[in-house]
Amino acid sequence: MRKFLQRILSARISRIADKYSSRPDKARILKALTELYSKISGGNEKKGLLIELVPGAHRFIIFSDQHKGAKDGSDDFAFSEKNYLHALEYYNQNNFHLISLGDSEELWENTLATVKKCNIESFKKEGLFLQRNAFTKVFGNHDLDWDNSPLAGIELQNIYGQKVPIYE
Repeated sequence: MRKFLQRILSARISRIADKYSSRPDKARILKALTELYSKISGGNEKKGLLIELVPGAHRFIIFSDQHKGAKDGSDDFAFSEKNYLHALEYYNQNNFHLISLGDSEELWENTLATVKKCNIESFKKEGLFLQRNAFTKVFGNHDLDWDNSPLAGIELQNIYGQKVPIYE
């Protein structure tokens, strides 16, 4: 039965995957970004924020897809955490603004309680940026809990010691 289903479905699934992932439609993406910009500039702060960029005055560091997990065998972040902590220290000392651009925490495979317990040092270092009002957090598909959970605001405040806006 499995072979039969693979035979009849694999071609269709491959065509759909090719259509939506391999060749993005530039016009569709531009339209979506324009609509997003309109929502944000119109006051929908949940969608994002506008950051004024002054060349030479503002410095940003963007980290994405850390997937902080449970420090077990499937936690890829565990191997790079030491470097991440040193990088955060450097960028904080040099007054960069940290943008955590989604999938910072691996909440598909782990509970939030486990991620919090196993990544205390990372959260502390990120919190230093927040204390300087230089931290922007965007959720991704692996940390959708930050958008979906009614307790997300409380959990983030518990992690960082103060309120953390989170953006789409």
